[in-house]
Amino acid sequence: MSQPNPIDRARVLRALRLLLIDDNPHDRDLATRALGQHFSSVDITVARDAQEFEHALAEGGFDAAIIDQELKWTTGLEALGRIKSLRPQCPVLMFTGSGSTEIAVEAMKAGLDDYITKTPKHYARLPYALEASLERARAKEALRLADQRKDAFLATLAHELRNPLTPIRYATRLLEPGVPPQMANDARRMIDRQLAQMARLLDDLLDASRVTRGVLEIRLEQLDLRHILDSAAASAKPLADAAQQELAVSLPAEPLSVSGDPVRLAQIFGNLIHNATKYTPAGGRIAVTASYEGEDVIVSVKDNGVGIAPDALGTIFELFVQLEAPGTRSAGGLGIGLSLARDLVRLHGGSIEASSAGTGLGSEFVVRLPRAREVPALTEPVAAPEKVTALGASGVSVLIVDDNVDAATSLSYVLALAGYHTAIAHDGKSALEAAEALRPSIVLLDIGLPGMSGLDVARRLRAVPWGQSLRLIAVTGWGHETDRAKSLEAGFDAHLTKPIDPGMLLQHIAQAARTVA
Repeated sequence: MSQPNPIDRARVLRALRLLLIDDNPHDRDLATRALGQHFSSVDITVARDAQEFEHALAEGGFDAAIIDQELKWTTGLEALGRIKSLRPQCPVLMFTGSGSTEIAVEAMKAGLDDYITKTPKHYARLPYALEASLERARAKEALRLADQRKDAFLATLAHELRNPLTPIRYATRLLEPGVPPQMANDARRMIDRQLAQMARLLDDLLDASRVTRGVLEIRLEQLDLRHILDSAAASAKPLADAAQQELAVSLPAEPLSVSGDPVRLAQIFGNLIHNATKYTPAGGRIAVTASYEGEDVIVSVKDNGVGIAPDALGTIFELFVQLEAPGTRSAGGLGIGLSLARDLVRLHGGSIEASSAGTGLGSEFVVRLPRAREVPALTEPVAAPEKVTALGASGVSVLIVDDNVDAATSLSYVLALAGYHTAIAHDGKSALEAAEALRPSIVLLDIGLPGMSGLDVARRLRAVPWGQSLRLIAVTGWGHETDRAKSLEAGFDAHLTKPIDPGMLLQHIAQAARTVA
């Protein structure tokens, strides 16, 4: 076997911890010496009898195990089975004097990584065999994590594509004859906004693929970066307003001159500001600032949200990596935005850095772009759309809880046209307050909400006396069987997956209304 590069060995096997199971003191000394000479840092725990073996298994923390087949208190095969039952991914080598082909085959079937016969030359081979086994184990673990990440990404992709489809599907009902003009106009605007959101998701997917393949191009022009920042902030303002967040934009009076692709720059800062709104709790603050610093334009997007754990700072710019927002699944996203932002910034000759004091202490993303010559002055920013109040004219009241403003508003219109009284809440806290004040007959409740999940809201509603007869319907983008099981456990009467056909939803509500009437 060829010897690995010593630099790679030091990198991969730093502070190696081994469990050596052998009751022969002479063999143990030879193996320990061979391993110690090969690895610069190795910690070997020796198991000489059953008691030490079980104690070592209980302690855990070892990277690999080396076992002898011929033990006084058990066999190597039995020890192998015990290790694999507790730590199936742990590499195990059998280093023995038996030299039995039958035992070697049986051990390999049971998960053994390598079988080495105890001879003088094989003591020298032991460290290299161990190293190869550890490399294979790490490769397997990397594949397992990649597969796990792929499954999570596909589930999230389905969820994120369902979210814009929901208000679009509701809004199509509002374009039929007889619908009040204001509702129809609002519906058209909702469809436009949500189609833009879907286009952004799909563009991010395609652009990530183009970057990976090295075929994404940027079209540079001289522009004032203040235009891009104001537009990005305006697109995120409805999200910030829905979460009662303060979105503050502070830009200098003079133009911020850069040479860039306006579409790609809009992606960069749109992703950063949208991320800030998703990971900042209700009532939080997001600050967007920009200035010159020498030959660079510096843009900061800073929030006082959930923050970033120190061990996550090194991975947040990797593709498909997402941060978990404590207590909620609503942050969503495909795990593409930050990776794409980093790559697009680099294509502009700039850099991006993330910093955070830790979990719960907010975060800051700083983008540096090369300064260019002056460009035209700033135009007026785009105004954010106003919130629309739902109508109603029936004795049955329905509380709609969804952090997607368009989804909640369009659904309230559909129900109002069907004769129901409707009220809207966009987070768990306001949902509980609205439910206590209104005592609705039916609650249509999204699962992923900022601050408090829909599952927690459902449990809280079921815990109060009047909530026992309440009809709870989950209306969510999470449609896996495990999600349905969690909804049932939390007290929901039904679990509907977005986008939901309005006719089917009205049937569910009509049936629920008859139950509570």
